[in-house]
Amino acid sequence: MPFDELKRRALAALGPRREVYHSAVATAVDEVRSLLETQKPRRNGKGERIAAELGQFAAGRIDVERFASVLEDQEVLAPDVVEQIQAALDTLSEVASGGDALYTTKLAPGTDLRNGVREALAQTGRVFGAGRAVEALRAGGRPADYTAGFAPERWNRVERAIAPPLVVELEGADLRPAGLADYLEGRQAIVLLVRKPAPPAAMARLIVPGVLVAQGPTADSLDVLQGWDGPAVVAVVPETVTAFTYQPEDSGVGTLTVESLLEGEIKPIGPLTVARQNSEIELLRMLNAVAAGRVATAAAGPSQESDPADMLAAWLLRQATIPEPGED
Repeated sequence: MPFDELKRRALAALGPRREVYHSAVATAVDEVRSLLETQKPRRNGKGERIAAELGQFAAGRIDVERFASVLEDQEVLAPDVVEQIQAALDTLSEVASGGDALYTTKLAPGTDLRNGVREALAQTGRVFGAGRAVEALRAGGRPADYTAGFAPERWNRVERAIAPPLVVELEGADLRPAGLADYLEGRQAIVLLVRKPAPPAAMARLIVPGVLVAQGPTADSLDVLQGWDGPAVVAVVPETVTAFTYQPEDSGVGTLTVESLLEGEIKPIGPLTVARQNSEIELLRMLNAVAAGRVATAAAGPSQESDPADMLAAWLLRQATIPEPGED
């Protein structure tokens, strides 16, 4: 399937999450715009009436607009504060009108996946910075800068609950997804559209309780997003790699379904070594066995079994001896 069609299917699969985020932004735009409306000069209003009533006594002594606002119980902000709130509204309005481009990014070959995703989310995250800026300014505080981006590590629990989803196009050689674990909280969903060649089981590194993880060769792999509103990451990968789905559950270890497992020779893919790719396949096999409640060593006979925790611990120890790409 052409990438443009894959992107369309991915955006459609993320539709409910996009709506949650966009609705929150639209609501923020309305609220901040309403706030600024209250700060406009009131002509032929209560201020002028009070000035007339106070007469000469008020001239040069009393800010009648502020005085009127006290009587009206209306918030009055300093001009410089109003200007900064207007800037926040401009940011909110810009993002609100951004369309599909808000939710997609295409990484140049060689781009670090974690950094690329962080940069894209920081742009949509500007709305959180803008919203916080308005609150700080109204309280007389000094807001943090958000204009260049508001990265996900700065988001709070409420903001993560309306996190903007993201579709990422990338080369298979750049599929090193472990760093994405830092962002998979709340309602954050990430879809990876991966070009070939790609490592067979790299997504296995993200399998943890509470996070939906899947990879498969067709757009149908995106169907797992339906009915799940927690953190999720799904990769649409070339047909030559492994296909699996880890579906978390409220209790227990969840369900891991391995639909196909790559067999045969593995070759280096850019900086991704054969040892690294083999270790990820081995991890997927072990996790599959743990989820099913059984683990057998490769050297053991049919009747011999070992403890899943022991096997995973052994795998983790072996990982300490496998160098990352670019290391000696």
